[in-house]
Amino acid sequence: MSGLETTLRRSLRWSLLLTGVLVPVTAAAVVRVLRMPAPLAEVAVAEQRSRRCEPARLDEEVCPAGEHCIAGECKVLRREVRREAGEACGGSLCSPGLECFRGVCVEPEDLPVVPDVCRPEAVRAAVTYLRSQCATRMGAPTTSLRDCTAEAWHAFSATDPQFENQLAALPGTFSVHFERDKPDPALRWPGPEVRAEYRRQLAEHRAALVTADQVLVIGRASVEGDLERNRALAERRAALTEELLSLELADALPQTRRWGLAHEHALAPERFKLDVRAPPVAWARGEAQRLGEALQRDLRAVPRETWQWVQSTINRVALVVPLYCDGSEYYPSPAYQGAEGSRT
Repeated sequence: MSGLETTLRRSLRWSLLLTGVLVPVTAAAVVRVLRMPAPLAEVAVAEQRSRRCEPARLDEEVCPAGEHCIAGECKVLRREVRREAGEACGGSLCSPGLECFRGVCVEPEDLPVVPDVCRPEAVRAAVTYLRSQCATRMGAPTTSLRDCTAEAWHAFSATDPQFENQLAALPGTFSVHFERDKPDPALRWPGPEVRAEYRRQLAEHRAALVTADQVLVIGRASVEGDLERNRALAERRAALTEELLSLELADALPQTRRWGLAHEHALAPERFKLDVRAPPVAWARGEAQRLGEALQRDLRAVPRETWQWVQSTINRVALVVPLYCDGSEYYPSPAYQGAEGSRT
């Protein structure tokens, strides 16, 4: 009996010993968890729960309420703060139905949606390039084409070899041609009959002009002769063209920017026929038709004198370039709903 008592006493002593050790340790662990900062406690709970999380299930019994099983772990889905109309949206999403435009949430009907004519990729790229160059010369990164001054346009067009390439991508450009050395410094030319003929031909371009946001008028002169003389001649051609446009369109004429260029290189007929696709305007209807017909031909196969006449005529010119957007409008994505009916 004494041996059994001795064995029981030893077992009891070990049980009491283990109880005395484990109870304080367990209590300390519980107290530690209870005293743990709330975020850390939540992490600990999430880690415990994540061991039972199966990615193929979305069971509320597996993850706590408000959490979902993501990649085997219980996580709270991140929800962006939704901004309302007129509120900043730089780092947040707009409420459903609104568009983030220039850093502000905007109602679809209030978006300055770009017109269809400016949506082709080549046109958009040209407008973006022209706008960036004008902004650089004006020292204002946010400058739009509407704010670009004639001085900035002149400085850009006279020095940038890409200028003419960008104009070629824009729709609606047409040319106004002049007799040799006209208008003269005394402005005795053109007379009433020539003015009337110019206006009759310009009227045919009315629809393309009145819908534009603004119009560029760029006078040019042929390369023969003194540079300063040609520059003055180009300025007179631009001024006369702007005057004729103003007389013909009156209040319907958009804002215009005009300047003259006296480049040392001539416009090439082959390139001109590709860049300026609208019917030309000239001091006489017959001259306009003759030039238009010549430009329709393969200029590599025409007689040399015809090619020289075309080259001379196309360089005695003022280019009229309608701009239908200024680069600051909203360009809708293909999935954008309602863009066609929005205001421009």
